Amino acid sequence: MLISFAIVLITGILKIPSFNIIRTLNYTYSSRIMILHDWSGLVLLIFIIFHILLHLKWMTVMTKRIFSKKNAPKLIIVTLSNVIIISLVFPYGIFIPTPNEPTIYIGFEEIDNLDFNADEIESNRPDLFKNGSFSVFDILVDFDRKGKIDMRYHFASDMDTYVIDAINGIKNWWYYAWYHEGWPEPNVFRMDHYPYKPKMRIQLYQTSESHLQNIYNSFRKEITRLHSNNGDIIIPEVIIKTERDRMYFYDVKVVPYNLRNDTFQDDVITALDVILTLADAGLISYGIYWCDKIGTAEFNSYFVLYINGSHLEGRCGFVYEEGDWDFEDVKGNHIHIPSDIRILTSPEYEKWFYGCV
Repeated sequence: MLISFAIVLITGILKIPSFNIIRTLNYTYSSRIMILHDWSGLVLLIFIIFHILLHLKWMTVMTKRIFSKKNAPKLIIVTLSNVIIISLVFPYGIFIPTPNEPTIYIGFEEIDNLDFNADEIESNRPDLFKNGSFSVFDILVDFDRKGKIDMRYHFASDMDTYVIDAINGIKNWWYYAWYHEGWPEPNVFRMDHYPYKPKMRIQLYQTSESHLQNIYNSFRKEITRLHSNNGDIIIPEVIIKTERDRMYFYDVKVVPYNLRNDTFQDDVITALDVILTLADAGLISYGIYWCDKIGTAEFNSYFVLYINGSHLEGRCGFVYEEGDWDFEDVKGNHIHIPSDIRILTSPEYEKWFYGCV
C-alpha cells in the first residue's frame, strides 16, 4: 500500500496541469507516467479492499468509539474545520453539471427560471455570429432584458468587446464558462466571443480592478497589433510541439477557411485556421475529424487527429492555447474551447503541443 500510494502521489503531482511538468517531457515518458499512475491507483484500491477485510472487526470497534457521545464535540469541530478549509481552497464553489440547461451563477447566487429559448436570442455580435448562434454575453443581455438581472454595459472599440460596467449595482465582474462535463478554469477571453453550447455552465464573480485592467490591456494590445497589420491577423510566434520535435513559425499570416460557417460569419478566423494555414504553406501535415463526443462529454467540433505523424492515441493527443504571453498556460489562455470555435483577434502567440490527460 505504501509503495503504490507513493507512486500514485508522485505521478499525480507530475500530472497537475498548473505545474506544466508532463507537457515538457517526451511523449514516451509522459504516456508511461499516465499508465503507471492509473495501474498504481488500481493496485492501491485492491490493497485497500483487502486491508479493510482483514481488519474489519477492529475498524467496526473504532468507528463505534469515534461516533460515541464523548467524541461528538470533536467530530463537530473537525467537520466545521474541513468545511472552512474547503471553502478557502475552492472560493467559487464546486458545481456538478446540470443535465439539460445551462446554469448561470452571479457570485454564489444561482439565477432561477432559466426558461430562455435559444432560438429567440439574438447575438450582439452579428459581425461574428450567424443567426441562431450567440455568445455567453448574449445570454446575460437576454436576462437583463427580461429583468432577471440589472446589467449596465458598453462596447469598447479599442478592445473589440463588450464590457460589463455593473450587475445589480456591483462592479468588477469577470467570469468562468465551461462546456459539458468541463470545470471552472481561469480565462482571458472576450465574453462576447465565447460561443454558447447546450449544457454549458457560466459563473460570474467579482475580481480586482487591477486584474480586469490587465485583461483589458491584453485586448488593447491585440487591437493595436491588428491595426498595425492593416486588419490582417499576423501571429508573431506559432509553436508546435510533437512527440519528436518542436517547430517555431514566425509572423504567420492566418487566412480563414470557414470550417464553422454554421456558427460564424464568413472570414471569421479561428485557432484551427492556424494549422490549416501552415499546412497549405507546406510547412506541416495534419489531419482533422468531426467528433460528436469525447468520452461522455458532448463535443460537436473538429478535433486534430495528427500533426506531422504524431497521432491521437488513447488519452494522448494535441491541445492548444493562444493569447498574450502574460497569460500563458493556466493563467488564462489554456481553456477548453474547441479550436474550430475559438475566435482569434490578433494573439501574441499560438501554441500546440502533444500531451496526455
